Amino acid sequence: PPPPPPPPAAPAPSMYALDLRDNMGGLLSAGLALSGDMLPKGRSIATLIGSGGPLVTHLSESEAPLLPPDAPLAVLVNGLTASSGELTAAALRDNCRCVLVGSRTLGKSTIQAIVRLSDGSGLQLTIGKFESPAKSLGPPGEGAEPDVWSTGLGPGHTCAPELARILSRRAPTILSRCAVPPPPPPS
Repeated sequence: PPPPPPPPAAPAPSMYALDLRDNMGGLLSAGLALSGDMLPKGRSIATLIGSGGPLVTHLSESEAPLLPPDAPLAVLVNGLTASSGELTAAALRDNCRCVLVGSRTLGKSTIQAIVRLSDGSGLQLTIGKFESPAKSLGPPGEGAEPDVWSTGLGPGHTCAPELARILSRRAPTILSRCAVPPPPPPS
């Protein structure tokens, strides 16, 4: 008998969600890389600032972002979203790429380095801070305010219906107020 036909192609997702709740961050380079992979080439991701002033502004370099530029994206955040998780959320929002949903983030917009000591221990030093493109994180300790407050989105909570409602009703209005124009559609 002939082989069975291939299964039908799955429909394209109607929305995307990036869950950064309880994400305490990690390596700064990881936050920069993820943000860069989700933004069109040339968009500002973050400015790193040391004691002598601005050090460098990181720009996205992706020729082909991970998601279609017109795909609705919600980034879920809460009070434990910090460090590079906050950087990613703020960079995407400040570039009009997403809607932040949840509660205020932790406000840890500092950069640390670990110095290894001869006895095998380490010393963690704060060596700078970062600012998002539109400075939406505020000073350290303040955090980013979400576009849509939602406390019912705890970890493990199935939130697809609520996100679909938010994205279909509120995202166009929120994104239309954005200072940075959305990227042009692919030609």
